[in-house]
Amino acid sequence: MPLAAIQQQGWAPSKVDAPGAWAARSTTSITIAVVDTGVDPTQPALAGKLVAGYDVASHAASSSDAGWHGTAIASIAAGASSDPLGLASYCRQCSVMPVQVLDANGKGSDLDIARGVRWAVDHGARVVNLSLEGATEDPALPAAIRYAVRKGVVIVAAAGNDGSSARAFPAAEPLAIGVAATDPNDRLYAWSNRGRWVTIAAPGINLSSVPGGGVFPFMGTSSAAALVSGVAGLCLSVAPDLTPALVRRALVAGAAPIAHSTFGRVNAARTVALCRSYSQPSVVR
Repeated sequence: MPLAAIQQQGWAPSKVDAPGAWAARSTTSITIAVVDTGVDPTQPALAGKLVAGYDVASHAASSSDAGWHGTAIASIAAGASSDPLGLASYCRQCSVMPVQVLDANGKGSDLDIARGVRWAVDHGARVVNLSLEGATEDPALPAAIRYAVRKGVVIVAAAGNDGSSARAFPAAEPLAIGVAATDPNDRLYAWSNRGRWVTIAAPGINLSSVPGGGVFPFMGTSSAAALVSGVAGLCLSVAPDLTPALVRRALVAGAAPIAHSTFGRVNAARTVALCRSYSQPSVVR
């Protein structure tokens, strides 16, 4: 795809008023765990952004991407703030924790995903991105999500790309923030899953990086979830005391309405402002 065509797909940051959120003063460095195929540490957009990660299958440090998906997610959520190709991440001050639970084809067991979530929580992540989904789930995965939320960790999950209203997991878990995908006109893409079990929507195309270098327009609810993970990281960077429930509340309350939908489209600036207001101590008058 020609460079100009790629750059034209970079409409999402302005749509969600990311520049307004980026202007907020951060006080804390937040780590976003990308529980996925791994992350390529040689990707220039992620230089200096990675903290120690984990490969669940090998029980060793995660130091590569089995495919490409995890690197793309990481670059959207917390990669370089900008580059000559127009890439813009949503939490420039956040770090990325790569947790490899999927193979090169994006396949992995719920048990491994659950182990990856627990490892991320126990090693300092405040946001966990789960850009993966299935029609059912092993009980180990919702248990890991409950564990994470009890520890103060925000769980963000992609709703899926089947154009269905049937529940998809883990996005449909009550404690997860399930993310659908919208187009430039604030309509749900036809391929985006939807339903009352979804928490919020976000632009379904974001410019992202690929292993080794380069940028491409990444379309899907995986991409939308990465955006929301970045906004959640921004929230916690300005208000690190917030609980996952309050981050969720800020995302929902700050969202722009979507016609014929029970959930809205994320607005980064309003969400971050709400997070800051929620963290202020109450004053009795």
